[in-house]
Amino acid sequence: MLTFSEWDKLNSSLDESFKDDVKNWLSRSFGGKVGKIDGIISELVSAEKDFAKEWEKIQIAMSSMKDQIDSGEISTEEEEDFRENIKGKKKELENLERIKTQKIRSLNIKVLDLAKGNSRLTKYWNLKKAEAEVEVSENLYNLSKNLPDKKMEDQLYKNYLEAYNSYKSKKKELDEFVQQEEETEEKTETKNSDLPEIKDLINMSLSKFMSEIKKYNKSDVRKIQRALIDRKNIAMNELRALRRSKAKEMDRVSQKEREKIGQKFNPKIYEVGEFVDKIRDKINHISD
Repeated sequence: MLTFSEWDKLNSSLDESFKDDVKNWLSRSFGGKVGKIDGIISELVSAEKDFAKEWEKIQIAMSSMKDQIDSGEISTEEEEDFRENIKGKKKELENLERIKTQKIRSLNIKVLDLAKGNSRLTKYWNLKKAEAEVEVSENLYNLSKNLPDKKMEDQLYKNYLEAYNSYKSKKKELDEFVQQEEETEEKTETKNSDLPEIKDLINMSLSKFMSEIKKYNKSDVRKIQRALIDRKNIAMNELRALRRSKAKEMDRVSQKEREKIGQKFNPKIYEVGEFVDKIRDKINHISD
């Protein structure tokens, strides 16, 4: 069976830079609420890991007692005691599950109150929660590999892959949502002001650009700078996606075929990279 890193490599990586871009975009409007959601996620993962530690102890204890029963080397009286103990352990497990469920339910309520129906924050929470569920399900699966119950191991591996696929789906959904929202914001800002189109500013020579922004007041210059940063972030996401796709294809072919893959991706990577550099140059000169 694939490890998490192997499975992730066959698809695409959990992209830290992507998550930073999303957080930056959300923080412009919601500031501390994004940090609070991250804090709630940490509480959720902590609750799950605390449960997993106790779950492992109980599973090991039950497995040991079952092995002794199956060995036929214990007395009838001892066997009855073991069976009663196993029942007690199962109830203990149910109680731990109930406590964990109540904790997670209370965390969900916190988030609902924090987001108050806002689709941006809700989608961010859904993504972060799905990411946490990958970590949690992978942890349980890894623990199960040390237990004799292979049926349980197979089920937990299935749960782990389902969590991973759910994460990838939510990541794609938020990625598309962010891009649409950013493009809408950019169009709205341009429409509601006398500022030039951002694409025209990007394509200007640096000297012409510096002359152009001198026409605007400080508030408008800040709007231009923010729009440039947003457009740079979109391009950076595209650049990262191209590099990931290239690396993924490179990993699957022989050394001889890698040159063709380079010829396929490198021109576009270079083009987007140059575009990013043009925007960066203008952002830096505004800052100066």
